[in-house]
Amino acid sequence: MKCKKHKRYKAKLRPRCSCLDCWMMYIESNLSLETVENGIEHQKGFHGGDSFCQDTEDMLISNYLCNKKRELQ
Repeated sequence: MKCKKHKRYKAKLRPRCSCLDCWMMYIESNLSLETVENGIEHQKGFHGGDSFCQDTEDMLISNYLCNKKRELQ
């Protein structure tokens, strides 16, 4: 899987953007409960924990991370 928007992203570090494809690549290449929980905390800290101020892409990322966390538990 490759991101169509960010062709140079290699999924070695946590994404700095709100791109679902980049986040999916990162989580799948570093699959662990700790990585997923850190991603959730990053999303909460990045947006102040308020879900109403997030755009659609951020909500998709948050939902993806929460679903992955449920799968791993």
